[in-house]
Amino acid sequence: MRKLICLALWSTLIVSAAHSGTITQFTDRSTFDSAVGSTTVEDFTDDSHFPIATGVLNSSTNLAVGNGSPIIPGMIQPGVTYSTTVSGNASVYDFNIDAGGGFTGGFLDSLVQPTSGRVLTHSCPN
Repeated sequence: MRKLICLALWSTLIVSAAHSGTITQFTDRSTFDSAVGSTTVEDFTDDSHFPIATGVLNSSTNLAVGNGSPIIPGMIQPGVTYSTTVSGNASVYDFNIDAGGGFTGGFLDSLVQPTSGRVLTHSCPN
């Protein structure tokens, strides 16, 4: 009987722990900023930059691109590295920064479908 009671208590604790997460939805930017604290927003500049032939983009990237101004060190915020496997095909822009289309700043994208194995990844230091 003790084993059954002990098992029931453990089951109750595990189930209650699994339901402890909460999602908070913010509708006001200043309330969000004060709740989150210090953040950095990467806007990838207001210009297009492509192709990014190295497959790696971070604060140290120094690269002349075929379209748009060069990517120079410090243009990307420090602390994060974005990467993708590069196909080696010059006519395929595996990895690029686009701009416009109603977006504020630029956005990082890939023209290659994820099924090809070339997906965008990012890493942040802990």
